[in-house]
Amino acid sequence: MVHPAFQQQTTKREKPSTPLPSLDLLLKYPPNEQRITPDEIMETSQRIEQQLRNF
Repeated sequence: MVHPAFQQQTTKREKPSTPLPSLDLLLKYPPNEQRITPDEIMETSQRIEQQLRNF
C-alpha cells in the first residue's frame, strides 16, 4: 500500500502556455553586499520564538 501523496498521477496535464525560465537562473549571482550581524540573527530568532509561543 502506497500513501496517496507518493502515488504517481495518472491524469495527463496540459503543457504550460508560458515559456520555461532560462537556465542562466542557475548561474552564480554576485554576493549580497548586505551583511547580517550575529545580533540581528539573535533578535530575529527571538522574535520568531515569541511568535511561535503566541501561536
